[in-house]
Amino acid sequence: MSFQRATGLARITPLRSSAGLARSPWSRSVPLAGTGLDRTGRNTASRTGDSPAAGRPIKPVSDKRRAENRERAAMADRLWPDRREGTVMCGCGRPGCHRRADDLHEPRFRSRLGSPADPENVIPLARECHDWVHAHPEEARELGLAVHSWE
Repeated sequence: MSFQRATGLARITPLRSSAGLARSPWSRSVPLAGTGLDRTGRNTASRTGDSPAAGRPIKPVSDKRRAENRERAAMADRLWPDRREGTVMCGCGRPGCHRRADDLHEPRFRSRLGSPADPENVIPLARECHDWVHAHPEEARELGLAVHSWE
């Protein structure tokens, strides 16, 4: 079976079939971390060299994120030395909120190129208020708890 493109190029080798479906030549069985099985349920223990990372588990936190988290924790300890004792109050500014802060929130989200270790971009929030900010972005913007990337 050959594949003819509109440009006139043809495949030299046919695609292999797996359960009646053609596989692309670049797809591989990807090992699922810690299971010894790939995504199709086949045992990967006997195979070696499938990928450069074969046999190595995926890190739960990258080295870059781990360094970012250490820097962020040090910054938070400088800004709120008693934060681990539970005495820092929520900074959401919503009427009637008198909760203790559980989380550090970045008004300029990481996805909007905000730095998690910038002291100007961190507000202590209670978990309920933090969830509310992400569930109600327009209202959060009005309170200054969320910032557009262009602001």
